[in-house]
Amino acid sequence: MELLDPHRLPAADAPRWGAVSAVRYIVIAADGTLTAHDRDLDLRSEVGPEGPARVRLATSVLAAGWTNDDGHAQGYPRNTVGSCVLLALGAVGLPYAGPVVLTGWDPIREIRSLTDRGLIERTHRDVLVALGKAERPDGPPPTPRTLAWESDVREYAGWVKDAPAPTMQLLQMDGLR
Repeated sequence: MELLDPHRLPAADAPRWGAVSAVRYIVIAADGTLTAHDRDLDLRSEVGPEGPARVRLATSVLAAGWTNDDGHAQGYPRNTVGSCVLLALGAVGLPYAGPVVLTGWDPIREIRSLTDRGLIERTHRDVLVALGKAERPDGPPPTPRTLAWESDVREYAGWVKDAPAPTMQLLQMDGLR
């Protein structure tokens, strides 16, 4: 019996996971730019030919992140802004490499259109402001809580830039056959 890693999408499932018709989704490129799309989604074209890996987000977000698990090994650049956005949306803190794709997510139907594109766009803008890559929008001055969050984002971004690439260690477990 072959055990599959639920975070990796097997090649046999590529058509099911690789292309979805008429969906609203967002791509955050490795340089931090965000583009929104309303079209057919081919995850392999967006994240790279090695295939997509789902990044679990907070269930309240009703979205899923998608990255290329082999991005580091393939030499994709670190996506500091995308990593910060994923963390802010409830993902595990990792230095993600290459493009980050955000789709809607339904635990039964799986990939679907984003229902709250504004949440992703606001989070992206807030990360850019925290990193000094965008001007703070007009409005009331930031609260101490906002300033503390921005400081945390900058610290995390520094870690993303300098952290070693994630690795996997395979262990032989005797007696499990």
